[in-house]
Amino acid sequence: MISIVIPAHNEQEYLNATIDNFISTADGCVEVIVVLNGYVQEVDSRAIVLKNSENMGMRKALNRAAKIASGKYLMFIDAHCNITAGWDTKMLEPFEQYPKGIVVAPMTSINKDFTGGRGWYGFCEMKPNMQPVWKGKKTYKAIEPNMGVTGCGLMMSRDFYLSFGGLDETLPKMGAIGSEFSIHGWLDGDGIYTRTDVLLGHIFSTGGYDTGKANEAQDILHTRYGDRYQEILNHFPERPRMKKVDTTKEHRTVTVDRKDEHITTDNETGKPIKKVVELFKYVYEDNGGGLSEEEIAKRYSPKASKVGEELYYPSEDGQWIKVA
Repeated sequence: MISIVIPAHNEQEYLNATIDNFISTADGCVEVIVVLNGYVQEVDSRAIVLKNSENMGMRKALNRAAKIASGKYLMFIDAHCNITAGWDTKMLEPFEQYPKGIVVAPMTSINKDFTGGRGWYGFCEMKPNMQPVWKGKKTYKAIEPNMGVTGCGLMMSRDFYLSFGGLDETLPKMGAIGSEFSIHGWLDGDGIYTRTDVLLGHIFSTGGYDTGKANEAQDILHTRYGDRYQEILNHFPERPRMKKVDTTKEHRTVTVDRKDEHITTDNETGKPIKKVVELFKYVYEDNGGGLSEEEIAKRYSPKASKVGEELYYPSEDGQWIKVA
């Protein structure tokens, strides 16, 4: 069985809709555990409700729920989400090969009435400071390795979660949750995997949790685990390719020139009266590698700055004569 863990703080508008959606779209039996963090509301009777008299933060909320969960697997979600049908069957499959893995559902932004869906966020890259950032991917198998997670829509076995002690409550109560999960996924477990045929809808900026000291939490994780960043890269089978700098090449300067013509005509006859040519220039510098001069011209021509202009008048035979 899967225990769905939902920490909530001022989620009166969305919590029960989230509970109903996850129960109704599951193929099998699921358990829902809600942690009301520092507030009170009516909760769907199918959910187990834990109440904190004050907002203890997401780390303590998730840990408290995990300790009383009866499911073999834990699914961590926010209180303002929906998900596609059959999600539980699909997200359980990778654990046959990765029992100590973390399985994550791709995410899309939905409206506050739980409709729509804009964009598709499924893959993260870990920065050297151990922070996950969204990264696109062009081709997909049903199960794809993922370098990081952002803290919502992820599943792991309860035993694995408890084996690394759950989320660290000595860190600030909010912020860098995804970073912490990402670190444990690759350093303590079998890795992180995206189930690409499941889609989790998420309402962003609901006004619920304040991430507060996110930067402080991120800095602490970097201090503790930063020297193991290369270890994560080595574990990750599709780690980002770093561009190699060719140190044999010398400094290069490429000047991009652009001309824009403007012709003034007689309103009655339509004949040209004068032509103004505006001159633009952009100076591009690099170490001699990378873009070709054609690519540089194409990319930077629109960014060129105006440096002057030329004036032309038509001769009797229709040729343009430049004014000195």
